[in-house]
Order: sequence, then structure tokens, then C-alpha cells
Amino acid sequence: MTHFSDTELKATQPLRGLRNIHYVVLVGSLVLTFLVWNFASHAADRQAATVFDNAVDQVLELITERMKSYEDGLRAGVGAINANGGDIGLTRWRTFAETLQIDQQYPGINGIGVIFHLPEDEKTDFLSEQRQLRPGFRIHPEHDRDINLPITYIEPEGPNAQAVGLDMAFEANRLEGLLAARDSGEPRITGPIVLVQDAEATPGFLFYAPFYAALSDGDITARREAFAGAVYAPFVMKKLMQGMLDRGKRPIWVSISDGETLLYDEHLEEEVGYDPDPVFTRTVEMDMYGRVWRVDMRTNLAFRDANLTTQPTIILICGLIIDALLLVLFWSLARSNHRAIAYSDQVTEELRREKRELINTNEALQQFSYVASHDLKTPIRGMRDTTDYLMEDLEERHPDALKDPDISRQFHELKELSHRMEALVKGVLDCAQIPRHAAPADPHNPRDIILDHAHDLRLSTDQLQIEGIFPDLFASATTLSQIFGNLLGNAVAHGVGPAPLRIKVTGNITGEGATFSVADNGPGIPPKFHEKIFEMFQSLGPNKTDNATGIGLAIVRKAAESVKGTVTVQSHPGQGAEFIVTFPSDLVATTSNIAAE
Repeated sequence: MTHFSDTELKATQPLRGLRNIHYVVLVGSLVLTFLVWNFASHAADRQAATVFDNAVDQVLELITERMKSYEDGLRAGVGAINANGGDIGLTRWRTFAETLQIDQQYPGINGIGVIFHLPEDEKTDFLSEQRQLRPGFRIHPEHDRDINLPITYIEPEGPNAQAVGLDMAFEANRLEGLLAARDSGEPRITGPIVLVQDAEATPGFLFYAPFYAALSDGDITARREAFAGAVYAPFVMKKLMQGMLDRGKRPIWVSISDGETLLYDEHLEEEVGYDPDPVFTRTVEMDMYGRVWRVDMRTNLAFRDANLTTQPTIILICGLIIDALLLVLFWSLARSNHRAIAYSDQVTEELRREKRELINTNEALQQFSYVASHDLKTPIRGMRDTTDYLMEDLEERHPDALKDPDISRQFHELKELSHRMEALVKGVLDCAQIPRHAAPADPHNPRDIILDHAHDLRLSTDQLQIEGIFPDLFASATTLSQIFGNLLGNAVAHGVGPAPLRIKVTGNITGEGATFSVADNGPGIPPKFHEKIFEMFQSLGPNKTDNATGIGLAIVRKAAESVKGTVTVQSHPGQGAEFIVTFPSDLVATTSNIAAE
């Protein structure tokens, strides 16, 4: 039986806890993956369904609107007949049909004609009248019904010549549709028929609008007695749909049936773009002028390509891959933890050794940064000097070259870059040389150091105001110079603007030590950046300049902390910035040097 020490038992507890966290994260990641995948799938399905619904509505609306426009054309024909006393005549009918411009205004229609209700006792006179203009006119075919409903006029007559004289009473669907229009007083269509003028013998129908010899506001009996005929339009369903619905502009295909008869069908396997497994299908029954059309709409391959996205699948696959990577990662971490526990004593000793090595490495890094920064200055100066030599040689050999603004600008940028690199290296060197804890130093007065830097920065008395108490501090001149020199330089750099530069330096002694502030009238610093500006290589806009290194304020904080001081900033956008440096009381040497400038 294996026995574990208390140390080993305690060491295994973090491992168990870590593994439980791994399982929670992994399960949570899996759940999140499937939730996102499910949401994306439903969103894609909803979007595709919306596109399909809009396409269905568009198709149904186009059918309804187009049939309504045909109805308007037929009613116009009825109005023309009524305006001419009930018989418009062949010539006037042709004129009327031409004004309709059916080829342009009513695409899909085969023509527009007139059917007269002809009592048997008027048949002979009717034929004589029609044969005066058309000697070959005849009523056909013969039938045994006691009603005569011949097509008398139809335009254009050429392609519809076989329909001239055709008696609507010879065939049940033609007759039933016409009688339904007569009895209702409203436009009606027939059931499926084959037009005599259709050489392909494809399904079609007739559209009737009745007219009466007298007002037809009465009951069905009155309408039957006053029935004089109908304006009609023949339709070949295939031609009608080509004129009504441009298939190239639709993401869905359509078939239309009347009862058991298929009027029009686009769901054919040989059709390019046919989808054997459509994404969406819908069947709608439309009340169509006394008939019921069943419209079967299905998506085609174009719809599938345009609306089915692989994004949900990609999300799922990527999520599962991430989960698998997490599993591998957690397994690796678990193994690493197990090994760490098994060799905890060795690791502890190694950590102690590594700590010592890190201390030595840190010291070596400081030395290295000093040497590297120092040695980098030589090639940077060489680059700057080489640039000057190149400009001199170019001016001697090609005096016009420097007049080229692009060449001049590029040389200027090269020199600016070398100056910036030199400033950056100096900043890194200065920062690296600051110790974590500065050694005690002889007293120095901050006011003297501030005035020296003000002279170097060429600040006038109008630009710089110094007031308050400036005691001597037990800090090196280098440390104080790094603090106040960089603060003054920062104020000058951020004082560019429409208002004249104003810098105010204030000194004071408090119960906790000495406090100094450097305030400017620059653009200010948003509160969210009050800590960020003290990090290395941070130079915030809009006052960011090409020569800014982003190291100055980092040097200020590090130098202040090296003597147990602090530095903070108080600023709001548009109100300038005030940097406050506080030194502990054990650094204060005297209370001399009261400034009133």
C-alpha cells in the first residue's frame, strides 16, 4: 500500500482544483460553441426564409397586378362598345385595339376581341353584315346548343385568324366561363383550354368581360335577358407567364394548376438551375376570376447559392477545433502540474537558484542596456554625419538635385529619424541608469536646476513663473535634473497652440515633506490616460511630435521613486496639465530659497 506525506497530499489538491476548472471551461466552451452555431443557423434560416417570403409575395403580387391590368383593358373595350351604341364595328375596333398597344402595355396577351350574343333569328342578317367586309366570315363549328356566341372581331387578326367566327358554345369550358361572366356581371376566366390558334397546343384560357344591351344592375335574370356579348382576350399560359414573370430575375420557380390540369410548369429536371431538393416550397391557392389557381413555388439553385451560407458550419468547426486545442492545452497543463508536484522540492530549489540568477541577470541587463545604448550612439551619429556628407556631395555634383522637393524631404526625414533615434537611445540609457534605490547625496536646490533647464529651453520670464518655497533636497543633481528637466520639456512640447506658452512652477513644504508642481496651459490630458502617460514609450496625441520618445515621463516617475518620492498628474482636456512631485521629509535639508518670480 502506498503512503503519501502531508506535503504530497496538500500538493495534489491544487491539481484537482485546476482540473475541475479545466473541465468547466471546456464544457462551457462546448456549450458556447453550440449556442453560437445554433443562433447563426437560425439567423441564416430566418434570413433565407425572409428572402423566400418576399419572393413569394412578389410573384403573387405580379400575377394579381398583371391580371388586373388585363381586366382594365377588357373593361376599356366594354366602355368603347357601350360608347358606340352596342356595336363598335370592325374598323373602330381595330382603331381601339391599336390605341391599347397590347404588345407593349399588355405583354403575354394574344389579342383582344369581341364576342356577340347572337339570337338564332338574327343569325342570317348577322352573317350578311359581317360578310360585306369579310366575305369568308363564318360561324364554326356546328353544335347542338341553343345559343350562338361567335368571336366577331379580334386584333391582331393575323395570328388569331383561326379564332374569327369561332362559336364559344361549341366547348364546355369556353361556354361555362362566358356564362359565368354573363350571370355575375363581372370579368371571368375559363377553365383550361387549348386555343385554336396555338400551334403547340399548350394550355391556355380565355378572359371575358361581359357587356349588356341595357343596364345590368338587376338580378341574374335581368342580366341574362340584357346580355349582348363580351370583350375577351385569349391567353396561352406559357406566353402569359413569360410576359408576366421574368424567370431570370426570380430566385423561385413556379407551376400553376387549375384543378387537375397543369397550366404552366417550371419544375422540370431538364431546366438549368433546377433544384431537386428545394430549400423552401409553398403552395398558394388564388381566387382568379371565378377559378382557383394553385400556385406551387419552389426555390431553385440560384436561391441556394445566394442564400445558403456556410457560416454556421464554419463557426461550429472552428469552435470544435478551439475546444480540441483547449483539451490538448489542458491535458498538457495537467501533465506539467503533475510533474511540478512530483518534483516540488527540486523545483523549489531551482526557483531559488533562478531567483539568484534573475538578480544577476537584471544587473547584467542594466549593464547591457547601458553599454548597448552607449554603443548605439556611434552608428547613429555616423548615419547622421553620412547624411550630411551625402547632401554636401550631392550639392557639389548635382546642385539641382536638392531642389527636388521629394529628395530634399527624404534627406530631411532621414536626419529627423537619426535625431529621434539618438534621443530614444539617450532616453533608454537615462532610464536604465536610474537605480531602484538612490544612494544618499549632498543637498541640491531644485530651483537652481529648474533655472538651468529653463535657460537650456530658452524660456523667457513671460513664459516661466516660479513661486513658493524651494528647500534643498538630499538628492543628486542628476536625479533632480531627470525629474524637473523632463517635466519642463514635457510642458514645452505640449504648449504648442493658439495661446502663448505659460508654465508655472510652485514649491512648498508640508508636514509630509516637500511638494513641487509644474503646470502648463497645454491641451490637457484625459483622466483615463493619467497613469498610461508614465509608461515607457507613451506619447499621447494630439501633441504627439516626431521627436517625442515617450520615455520622459517614465524617467520622471522612476527617478522620483528612486528617492521614495511620488509623481501624479491633475488635468482635464482643454485645461492644461499639472504634475505634482512629492519628496519625503527625510530628503528635505533646508527651508531656504523662497522664490517670488
